[in-house]
Amino acid sequence: MFEGKASVTANMCMGPSAFLLRMRAPAVAREAEPGQFVLLRVSTTYDPLLRRPFSICRTVGDEVEILYKVVGRGTSLLSEARPGDELEVMGPLGRGFMPPQGTPLLVAGGMGVAPLAFWAGKLRDMGHEPEVLLGAATSGELFGRKLLEDAGARVEVATEDGSEGFAGTVTELLGRVLEPSHHVYACGPRGMLRKVVALTEEMEVPCQISVEEVMACGVGACMGCAVRAREGGYLLVCRDGPVFDGKKLVL
Repeated sequence: MFEGKASVTANMCMGPSAFLLRMRAPAVAREAEPGQFVLLRVSTTYDPLLRRPFSICRTVGDEVEILYKVVGRGTSLLSEARPGDELEVMGPLGRGFMPPQGTPLLVAGGMGVAPLAFWAGKLRDMGHEPEVLLGAATSGELFGRKLLEDAGARVEVATEDGSEGFAGTVTELLGRVLEPSHHVYACGPRGMLRKVVALTEEMEVPCQISVEEVMACGVGACMGCAVRAREGGYLLVCRDGPVFDGKKLVL
């Protein structure tokens, strides 16, 4: 695990309030696996004090990319980062995706595209032809599609307002295409993940989910990212995840 400064090389607007940040961090890029994340200080100062967790979206040579959306003060500050700025980064952290036991089918909702773009590229390198179901409220929010296509994935979109692709939610689309031969990988809002797990359990299809949670330390010390386990007790997103077997969590 690397902890130190990374130099910003690009911070590109990808759509409404969405950005792709690229940093030169050779140690992180060398060790990163799809599904892992980094903790990033979002400004060049110590205000805000705590680092923010971001899924690793892609590695390109000695650079690491993260996809994020401006939703508060922290990400607003991050959107102001310019090439040459140095940000403190720690990672890669957490447990990533495990190899498929069937035909990989990826399900992304909103910013959930970030870890799945990285995984799609790795699956392609492993000889698979990944298919991705990408959901958004409207066509203007499908900003992650190019990242998935660049990774070699075949992308089918669903928009809730029917402005592009399947008219409905991405889980409704999943219900139409899911087959017993699939191995599902999903990342997105908690409600979406709950429906994905229910669909895959009904068909007895393997399912791995990447869970997003607020955290402070990233290494299991603060216990701030605890999620309920079905077998009782709690699991930590930073240490035991962020990728879990869908059957292990209470969503």
